[in-house]
Amino acid sequence: MDFFETLQKRYSSRQYTARPVESEKIEKLLEAAQRAPAGMHHYQDYGLTVISDRKTLDTLCSEYQKVTDSVRDPLYKAPPLIVISEGPGARSDTFQYDAGCMLENMHLTAVSLGLGSVFIRGMFRSLESDSQAQKMLQVPADWKALCGLAAGYDTAMSHHPAFFSSTPVHSIN
Repeated sequence: MDFFETLQKRYSSRQYTARPVESEKIEKLLEAAQRAPAGMHHYQDYGLTVISDRKTLDTLCSEYQKVTDSVRDPLYKAPPLIVISEGPGARSDTFQYDAGCMLENMHLTAVSLGLGSVFIRGMFRSLESDSQAQKMLQVPADWKALCGLAAGYDTAMSHHPAFFSSTPVHSIN
């Protein structure tokens, strides 16, 4: 699959099968995140955590539902969740951009591996003061879980139409 075909096939997948994602594919997603640019080369200020344990994922979902008074599954039953965390040395003016670059690399890699993926932020925002959730995420006390990527096999992916929303482009000649 060439690069533009990968771009055309990428979309936010919100329906996953129970089929586990192979460890080799998870390793590729992690490598993609680690190859993303980081402001001033501060890679040591970011961490990646893979959560594949279904019980832990379900408990995180339950904590989210309790805190938000919602019945929605914020992870869409995805088999793994890859969490991006920032350390105390992360630059406040670049950490969101650095995490975005890591996420986009993982999104595109997921497509190339035949996986669907979706950006997860709301759950982290809702659970940032929930001590049980923070313990489950195993993020060190002085670190913060920023966001994550849920990924997995999406049965609709092969039938999903290539969607393209045009962003206005302005030229200065």
